[in-house]
Amino acid sequence: MGFVASGASDFGQQTAEWSGYFSAFAQVSGGLVGLVFVALTFNGRLGAAGNLALRDLARQTFADFLSVLVISLVLLAPRLSPLSAAPFIFISGLLGAQRILRSLLSMLRRAAWRNASRQVVSRFLLSMLGNSGLLLAGALLIVPDHDPATFWSTLFGSMIGLLLSGSRSAWMLVTHDA
Repeated sequence: MGFVASGASDFGQQTAEWSGYFSAFAQVSGGLVGLVFVALTFNGRLGAAGNLALRDLARQTFADFLSVLVISLVLLAPRLSPLSAAPFIFISGLLGAQRILRSLLSMLRRAAWRNASRQVVSRFLLSMLGNSGLLLAGALLIVPDHDPATFWSTLFGSMIGLLLSGSRSAWMLVTHDA
C-alpha cells in the first residue's frame, strides 16, 4: 500500500511516528550548520588564496547539513502530504548531487585532481551517496504502491549518511591539512 493510494493520513501518522528522529536531526544539523559556518569563517586555508578543493568541500559540507535541517523541518510540519514533502527531499538530493559533480569537474578542469588528497575526493563520494539516497527517497514518495518502510529506511539512512559524511568533512576542514 503506497502513500498516494492510501492517502495523506497514513503518511501523516507515519511522519508523526518519526517526529522524534526529525526533531533530533533538526537540532543536530542546525548546530552543525552554525559550527561549520563559524569555523570556516576563521579558516585561512579557504580564503581567496586558499585550497579550492577544500573550499568546494566546505560548501558541500555546509549544504549537506543544511539539507538535513530543511528536510527535518519540513517533515515536522503538521498535516504534510507525501506530494508536498517529495519535492523538498528530491530537490535537496538533486542539488547536492549537482554541486558534487560540479566540484569534481571543476577540480578536473583546474588539474587540481592530482593535488586534492584522496581524503577530499572520498568526502565528496560519501556525500554523493547520501544525496543519491535523498533522490531515491523523494522518488519513492511519489510512486504509487511502494513499500513505506523502504521510503522511511532510505530517508533515514540518507540523512544519517549526510550527517556522518559532513561531520567527517568538517573535522578534516577544521583540524587537518588535506
